Amino acid sequence: MKQGVLIENLLKALGLVLLSALLGLSVNSVRRDSLPLVQDWDKARAAAIEQKAAGALTIISPEEAGELFGKNGVLFLDARSRDFFEFERIPKAGSLPLEEADSLLPELLKEIPGGTRIITYCDGETCPSALELAGKIRAAGHGNVAVFLGGISDWVSRGMPTESGEGG
Repeated sequence: MKQGVLIENLLKALGLVLLSALLGLSVNSVRRDSLPLVQDWDKARAAAIEQKAAGALTIISPEEAGELFGKNGVLFLDARSRDFFEFERIPKAGSLPLEEADSLLPELLKEIPGGTRIITYCDGETCPSALELAGKIRAAGHGNVAVFLGGISDWVSRGMPTESGEGG
């Protein structure tokens, strides 16, 4: 009798897990900014390394990002969506979601002094948005741009300060 109850409870638990997974996948499929289920993360990292080797973009380490944080003439730009930006970001960072970069970048660059060092970031090494945004900034004529490949994930894991709410 106890074995039957155990099997019944296991089947119920399995059913809940499957139902939860199905619900999560369904919600993700209808979201405007859905999360990719499959992606070759190694290609994103390889592209970053390749761009760095070609001298196209400067990649900075977490230590360099920490040293540059709060210095005059340095602007961190978050390439993630505004929702993620408002949830948690590097303090005083600006928001320039990659999907809005083409329309907002020209005006933003007019407001930024020419010598400003722009550092783009997104979620972490597996997120290519910071690389793409840095490329767009460089192509728009601002040469002093770098990518903090570790992004907010690395920043938080190192205990660096963050802020949330509207801003940027």
